[in-house]
Parts: sequence; C-alpha cells; structure tokens
Amino acid sequence: MKRDMDLIRKILLKVEELDVLNYGQSCQIMIEGYDDPIVNYHIGLLAEAGLLEAKPVRALGFPNTFMITKLTWEGHDFIDTARNDTVWKKAKEHISEKFGKLEGVSFDVLKGVLLLVIKQNLGL
Repeated sequence: MKRDMDLIRKILLKVEELDVLNYGQSCQIMIEGYDDPIVNYHIGLLAEAGLLEAKPVRALGFPNTFMITKLTWEGHDFIDTARNDTVWKKAKEHISEKFGKLEGVSFDVLKGVLLLVIKQNLGL
C-alpha cells in the first residue's frame, strides 16, 4: 500500500477538529472517499512518524481501529504548515513539476516545500 499524503493531511485536520478526544475510547476517524482499512493504515503511519499518539484497538469481528489520544507537537506543526488549501496545492504543484506526483517524495521534502511556499507568500 502506498502512502497517501493527501489522506495524511485530511486525517490530521480531522483529529485537530475534535474538541475533546474521548481518552480511553476508540476513535474511528472516517474520511469521505477512503475505506476504513486505508484510513487506519495511515493512522498507524502517523503514529509511527510521531505526528499523533494512537494505540491499536483489536477486537474480534471488528477491523483494526486506533485509540487516538492527541496530536503531537510535530503533528500541530505539520498542520500549521499544510492547513491552507492554496499553500497545499502550490506545494503539490512544485513537487509534481520535479517528480511527477506527490507519492515520489519523502515527508521531510514535503514539509520543506510547504515551508518554502509559505516563506514565498510572506515575501521572505
């Protein structure tokens, strides 16, 4: 399965939207247009990357879900750089010009390009 940066952004934005996470309860994040197993896979990746804290919840008869407790400092930083749709689209365009598509770059490169676009917008 390939890592989907658009889905990663959507998941982090969705988690940030939650006013209060139900600590100790499973938090099923649903993203329109994506199947639950794909979303859950990406939540696991986000936890591995340190962008959010989540623990797998396994029960017979239910797909693997995650108990998400919070966004980390890194998760908040990423959302702060990726939140604006115009900045996100412009960063994706820059990457596509060089690599053909967003899938071909690392997370660190994506963050760097997002920061570059923001700096350009600020005239820095």
